[in-house]
Amino acid sequence: MDSLASVMKVGRLYFEATGDGTPFGKEWYSAVEMIIKTYRQMQQPLTPDNFTTVNYTFQTLTHEPKDTSAHGIGRSHRWTGMVRTSFLPSDDSPRLPYHIPGNAFAVVELKGAADMLRKLPPTTEFSVDAAGALASKAVELADEIHAAVQKWGIIYHPQTGERAYAMEVDGYGNSFFGDDANPPSLLSLPFLGYLNASDSVYKATRQLLLSNETNPYFYGSGDIVNGGLGGIGSEDASGNAGLGHVWGLSLVIRLLTIEGDGAAAEAEAVATLKALVESSGGTGLMHESFWYTDPSVYTRYWFAMANSYLGEAILSIAEAHPSWLFKE
Repeated sequence: MDSLASVMKVGRLYFEATGDGTPFGKEWYSAVEMIIKTYRQMQQPLTPDNFTTVNYTFQTLTHEPKDTSAHGIGRSHRWTGMVRTSFLPSDDSPRLPYHIPGNAFAVVELKGAADMLRKLPPTTEFSVDAAGALASKAVELADEIHAAVQKWGIIYHPQTGERAYAMEVDGYGNSFFGDDANPPSLLSLPFLGYLNASDSVYKATRQLLLSNETNPYFYGSGDIVNGGLGGIGSEDASGNAGLGHVWGLSLVIRLLTIEGDGAAAEAEAVATLKALVESSGGTGLMHESFWYTDPSVYTRYWFAMANSYLGEAILSIAEAHPSWLFKE
């Protein structure tokens, strides 16, 4: 589902930056219609009456359970208002069908698409009324998903008793807490535009995510401000078990979601930047992952996604907090 949200994001960012409506003709409107239709279909729960006729299935022959959906349809789940998915952003299959960060991302971009539809000049193929009606459908769906995320996606963490966002839920009260390095992730919620980094539930979630005591995919020391080198990984690292492999991508997302601009924020930002430099293992590039005790051991010499996100982070900091990067 994050791939569909990304289609809307690319269009929104282009239009916001240029004001150019030229690329957004009949095909664009049709794409947004199809995304909404697909999300609506994937809102439907699995039941004994419909599981043999669901719209989308995926199953492949594999030795890794994470590479396929159980019986092609995934785990049982009930109606929540969220959209189920067969794949996490990492391409691994979810344990539970409702991926909270993916749904949060969809909320943001459905509303962004609606705003864009209302601002685009009318075309010969799509009237103002038709664009307005499609925008209303996008907002209606976004509101449903958002309400469901707030109802089902916030749990009381069993170790701390604090309210925090779960990574996955099923609508029966079951949840999985953790995070994957690949955005949309729980750590990336402020970067996605779903909430502010100052949000109390997010702050509690972030603290839990940046600890190997509470996040099964956090490896190494979370206290990078004091020289530790640790971060969030993934279930997989180039076909191998991801245990112990920190993804530089998670450090970039940490950098992009630091709250405020005071001394503590600057200390975390500078420490994260230093950790990113160290994670390159002297190559000058972001890799897919590095071993949590030895950055010279890594997977994928060139990982375009991490390099691209790092570029975005550096440009964002240079504009918003130049003192974090440059000396006078």
